[in-house]
Amino acid sequence: MSKADPQAWIYSVRCTFPTTQIRDQWLIWLMDGHAQALLDAGALSATLIQLETPALCVEVRYRFADRMAFERYERDHAPALREQGIRRWPAEMGLKYQRTEGAVIGYLDAKTQLDASQNVAITESPT
Repeated sequence: MSKADPQAWIYSVRCTFPTTQIRDQWLIWLMDGHAQALLDAGALSATLIQLETPALCVEVRYRFADRMAFERYERDHAPALREQGIRRWPAEMGLKYQRTEGAVIGYLDAKTQLDASQNVAITESPT
């Protein structure tokens, strides 16, 4: 595993939708400003994933430089952004959210071979 950027912090928001129409409207809302607001508030990137299971589920993974950057976002920006989301998408619409967060402990890619017995990664030289 590469130790590049080991202090990065991931904040994931998973939303399950009652209908395709509501999911599509939510994605427009997300792309028309909400995701950018998180980037403006300290996230370094946002990855959107249309999950196969469960059906009608989207996950957004925001990457922050470290836990402190995420905590600043949580303290200074999240309350207002969540309030905006609740006003636009009230509970009666049937959206279900799950939020998780955690530290990036390493990366794997096609050029990295993990040696589990030593809990280190071996990166082969390019040929």
